[in-house]
Amino acid sequence: RIMITSFIVFLTDTSLSDIKKSGTLKVGSDLDFGNLEYHNTNNNIVGLNIDMAKKIAEKLEVNLSFQNYSHEELFAKLRSGEIDLAISEIPTIPEIDNDLSFSTPYYSTGQIVIARTDNQEVNTIKDLTDKKIGVEKNSNAYNEAKKYSKALTVYDQIEATTSENGVISDLEKKVIDLAIIDYNQAIILVRNDSLLKIV
Repeated sequence: RIMITSFIVFLTDTSLSDIKKSGTLKVGSDLDFGNLEYHNTNNNIVGLNIDMAKKIAEKLEVNLSFQNYSHEELFAKLRSGEIDLAISEIPTIPEIDNDLSFSTPYYSTGQIVIARTDNQEVNTIKDLTDKKIGVEKNSNAYNEAKKYSKALTVYDQIEATTSENGVISDLEKKVIDLAIIDYNQAIILVRNDSLLKIV
């Protein structure tokens, strides 16, 4: 399995005094990812990462403002000052984190392979060679999949719901052979679609 980890990330030179002076802690998170931060049925923002952000703001005695950004946007928004910190399941990519500080990881999950139920060709990691693989842009899965195949289909974002998921449609239409996604997402997708399986 390919690991993805939850961090709190901030610019190395972030000043707590500046945050306190502004009166608001601006937090960026990928609210569409659907695991530790998401909109519930009442459209309220909930989840472990949301609770952590609330606790940090409470300790700093400031208001809390959430901004919804995809994983690949979070680092740029930190650098531009649009957010003070990011809380999300974030793949640590060495070439982009030189000026960023990461908290101690507090949650780790795996990324695994899903395929159509009629696909009997993929049983081990070696079977990924030269397969058409769907992955999310700038993810650990993308970096790992490049080792096995040049036939990658890269999606801006892979959602945890089948209704908004291009990768599921492409799997079912056999545009791609398989996808590498977050374990928690895989459980949701496979449970809701009888044509898919976890390899």
